[in-house]
Amino acid sequence: MKKLIICIVLIAAANCLFADLQFLALDFNTANQVLFSARIITPGSAPYTTLFMGNVATEELTQLTFYPEAIDIVNNGRTLQIRNRFGIFVSNADFTALTPIRGLPSFVTGNRIQDGLYFDVLSAPSGAYFLYLNQKSYTRADIVLYDVATGTSTVVAQSIEFSYSGFPAIWSPDSAYFIYAKNGELFYFSIDQFKNNRVAHESWRKLGKGKINQVQWNTNGSLYYMQNTSVFRIRPEEFFTQGLYSGILSPGTLVGKIPFTFDANFDRFWLSPNADAILLCKEGRNVFYLKLETDDYGQPSAVSAQPYLYLQGNTIVKNVIWTRNGTISILCSAFKNNTRVLELYRIEKVTSLTTSFKQLDMSGASAVELSQDEQYSAVITTSAVQIRRTSDWSIYKSIPVTAAVLHVKWLDSDRLVLAGVYTTEIVSVSTGSKTLVALSQIDQFSWNNDSEVQVASGNNAYKLSGTVSWSLLSTYTPQVPRTMSAEYRVYLDEVPAGSYKNMIMVRSIKTLVTKPLIKAPAKIFAPFPTVDDPRDPLMFNFGSRIRRREVALVFNALDTTDGLVTVLDVLANYGIKSMFFINGEFVRRNPGAARLIAQSGHETGNLFFTIFDPTSSQYEISADFIKRGLARNEDEYYQATGKELSLFWHTPGYSVNKTILEAAKSMNYQYIGRDIDPLDWVNRLDFSTASLYYNVTTIIDKVMQQVKPGSIIPIRIGKPEGERETYLFLELPLLINALLSEGYSIVPVSTLIENLN
Repeated sequence: MKKLIICIVLIAAANCLFADLQFLALDFNTANQVLFSARIITPGSAPYTTLFMGNVATEELTQLTFYPEAIDIVNNGRTLQIRNRFGIFVSNADFTALTPIRGLPSFVTGNRIQDGLYFDVLSAPSGAYFLYLNQKSYTRADIVLYDVATGTSTVVAQSIEFSYSGFPAIWSPDSAYFIYAKNGELFYFSIDQFKNNRVAHESWRKLGKGKINQVQWNTNGSLYYMQNTSVFRIRPEEFFTQGLYSGILSPGTLVGKIPFTFDANFDRFWLSPNADAILLCKEGRNVFYLKLETDDYGQPSAVSAQPYLYLQGNTIVKNVIWTRNGTISILCSAFKNNTRVLELYRIEKVTSLTTSFKQLDMSGASAVELSQDEQYSAVITTSAVQIRRTSDWSIYKSIPVTAAVLHVKWLDSDRLVLAGVYTTEIVSVSTGSKTLVALSQIDQFSWNNDSEVQVASGNNAYKLSGTVSWSLLSTYTPQVPRTMSAEYRVYLDEVPAGSYKNMIMVRSIKTLVTKPLIKAPAKIFAPFPTVDDPRDPLMFNFGSRIRRREVALVFNALDTTDGLVTVLDVLANYGIKSMFFINGEFVRRNPGAARLIAQSGHETGNLFFTIFDPTSSQYEISADFIKRGLARNEDEYYQATGKELSLFWHTPGYSVNKTILEAAKSMNYQYIGRDIDPLDWVNRLDFSTASLYYNVTTIIDKVMQQVKPGSIIPIRIGKPEGERETYLFLELPLLINALLSEGYSIVPVSTLIENLN
């Protein structure tokens, strides 16, 4: 679970603070060691603080707390990994301390922290290797393989398009291979070939076209590959042949067919443990159970009705848990009353035509994790971690918690890892005993008697034993912070530097030299224009070019709802308020979606009552027609949502003339134009606009070349007529992160207008 930001002040400031690091407090001792905490605000979760110890003489840093943005159990349950944007850390054999993995980029070794959403690494199940991305541009990165044993990194794929929706690779269960996606094609990589220095050139390792969500590994070690309406199986021993003859041979052995063409942008599939069936999620809301059959002609005995689940449009499928005995659980996240709630649907076992899904109780839950023996499920709630029997969903035990738990993982059939906002602990289900692995963050800290580190974390006090192992104290004893020793003084300089909101400065009393303890990463922004651009008095196409480094994102909802829930989820994660322009066709076809937008707290504008080009020569548009069209859309939106549209508008295709603008102006409407056209509305089948078609990564790169202070960037909700290989609304985090990395705040259109005036 990711906890929502609860501080109103921080929500208001989130647009300009994401991934900006702020040092909060210092305490110095006579051995020239300084304790300091650093706070970071991350999209979709509460801000957290991390405690460090630095030696001002050697500039060596040690991280003392480890907030669990992500965790994993690897090495057959013998090792716990905690990962966050400061680094990757592994447990000792006793699970009583964490240490950083040597050689990997980390904050304490001088690497900058990630901006925006946390992009996790991909750990091999064995724990012997990692895959991580080395970002090269706004939209492209290298895939790097890290060998834990040798501490070496190797680039295995260059300039791949990446997405915040998931890592562009997938490990085999035995960690012997991984599959990765690059530029719309799939490739394999063999660890055995890598260790023996005989990796074939990438062009000989291609398996076929597709994205990473078109493949899944089965527990038997085979790769299953969804292509169009067919499901293929490729055994690892066939990879070499498939790579040599890619494009000539079919991609493996045909093992099944599906009744729809698989669209990797919107569809997902999950494989049964014995690989005889799949669960197909079509368009994000239609869930089908399908047996894998290769012959779908002339077999009357094979005709059957299969279970089907039609989810509401405000729902996103998060995960599927498929047990060996055939029980299927579908975990979903739904927007209700502008908050996220979890829902769980289940098929106990597919046995007959009457088999159907049923909804289970997930009240107040945020996550669920199945045990290795599949007997129990651990469910995170606000006050406890419930251990439920997987068979009937009844509660077996309840483990009370005093602070939010973010992640839960089973070490074995009895022990759980509970990674929370204050501690990461191992808990025995049978006895209730707890073992502290690490502190996640602290509330207070200080040196006690000049040599002992003491902290207050949650409701407990701890002291540091050794390097990163903590033991309980009876009480935390506040101390007066010190900022000097016989040789140095330390202080916080409140002048920002790069992505740091302030700096820790060290002043040498003997050498009279002052320098930062931690060097801030360089961050140079494009200069402001010297003069503002000329303006059309009837149109607002952009905000001030010279006053603030801010832009607005606007979303045009014309007819279909594709991507709407994803967009709302991303905006909620970042704490961004935007404007949705809503067309009458959208309201009439999707009144529930219109209500979802109305309840979301975003500004809403008028996109006219129908979709057409009012400047086309086939129409003779009067002022009265424009007024009636705007008024009709107002009425239909009110009838659907009970709320009013704002007095901002634009035509469906941004085409206008003086008559249109003056008619709307007489109704007190403000026309909101744009100064950047992403061309995300262009489809690849329209020959008249074929020269304007670009994939999403190119679109984002072009937007970043054109963006200026005050820019208005429109994004289309829904699929345009025809086809696109990729959609901008699905890669919104890429665009937001790119804008934030260049120092832009993302604000509503109304803020652009206010700051101009």
